[in-house]
Amino acid sequence: GRTDRRALAAPPHAELLRTAPAPVVFRAPAADLGALAEVLAGSAEDRRIAVPDGHPDLGHGVRWLPLSEAVAAFAGEEEGVFVLAPPQRAAWNVDLRPLVPLLVEQGVTARTLSTVLRPFGISRRDLYDALGDAPASRSKGSRNEERGEKK
Repeated sequence: GRTDRRALAAPPHAELLRTAPAPVVFRAPAADLGALAEVLAGSAEDRRIAVPDGHPDLGHGVRWLPLSEAVAAFAGEEEGVFVLAPPQRAAWNVDLRPLVPLLVEQGVTARTLSTVLRPFGISRRDLYDALGDAPASRSKGSRNEERGEKK
């Protein structure tokens, strides 16, 4: 929705801007991006924001900039539609570990999972720890022992 400097700094909005795990879309005067940077002090350098790229034609073109660059590049009272990206650490804010055994049971290899989950901060060690109790991760020998068969 539409916002301004005062609303950006108000507690409910400020907390949402700091912690929202999804992009936040808002309309505001470009000059008020400085207030946004103040609200996000400490993480403003890491945050990215989509800013209008030229004048709207049939839609809005945007370009992604670090918030600090957007504050320096945009001034004045002209309103724009902005999209604040979520903090890096809160990309989805979901614990993916419970999904790992289910994916292995469906035939996804641990190696593939390790490669795919690495950008989400899940190390190979974390992956194998999550697979520790998964039925699909047991060795053939341990499954045979459960059935009373010899190795």
